Parts: sequence; C-alpha cells; structure tokens
Amino acid sequence: GLKLQKIDFRQAILKSAKLQFSNFYGANFEKACLEKAKLQEAIFAQANLKGAKITGANMLESNLQNADMEKSDLQRAQFNEDTVFSRVNLQGANLKDATGIGVGQIRESIINDKTILPDYLDDEMEGDDFLMQL
Repeated sequence: GLKLQKIDFRQAILKSAKLQFSNFYGANFEKACLEKAKLQEAIFAQANLKGAKITGANMLESNLQNADMEKSDLQRAQFNEDTVFSRVNLQGANLKDATGIGVGQIRESIINDKTILPDYLDDEMEGDDFLMQL
C-alpha cells in the first residue's frame, strides 16, 4: 500500500481507485469522490472525509479511528466486524444500504439525529438510549 499521510485530496475524484492497504493518516478528503474505491485495510485514522462520496466503496478492515466523516455519503459501502469505528464522526452521514456494520461499531462512533443508518441497524437500535445525540 501507499503511504500518503496528511496529503490534501480535497475534491479529488478517485472513483473506483485501487487504494487498499494505503495509509491516509490525517489526510484531507473533504468532498472527495471515492465512489466504488477499493479501500480495504486502508488507514483513515484522523483523516478528514467531511462530505466525501464513498458510495459502494470496499472498506473491509479499514481503520476509521477519529476520522471526521460528517455528512459523508456511505450508501452501499461495505464494512465488516474488523472495520475500526472508534470515535469516528458520523454526524449527518448517510449509511443507507451499507453492509457489515454492527451495533457495537455504531456505539463507538459519534452520530446524531441526521445520521442515516442501514435499515437492519435502525431496527436493532430502536429504543436504545446509548446514542450520542448531539
């Protein structure tokens, strides 16, 4: 993988890019297009992905710790139990039809009433009071 820490990718178009195993620690992807990108096992810790379009991307086993994904479009993105969601900002993010996310991962993240969760999670979390409604 590539080592691209703290690089500025603002508004970059990286549709279908093969970036698996890359290190994007602290990189800026604000409003970038990563649609259908291969991002498995990539490190996005501390990265800015605000407003990024990440629809249909493969994010299996990626590290999103402390990433800012506010208002990002993650529809149909693929995650799994090894994707790290610790303290990721998902306020206003759209995760409709995303796959592989567990309730525990959402509990580790920061969401609000504008975060759109996959239907299967919405049902599981209904009535829970752990949500960090900000």
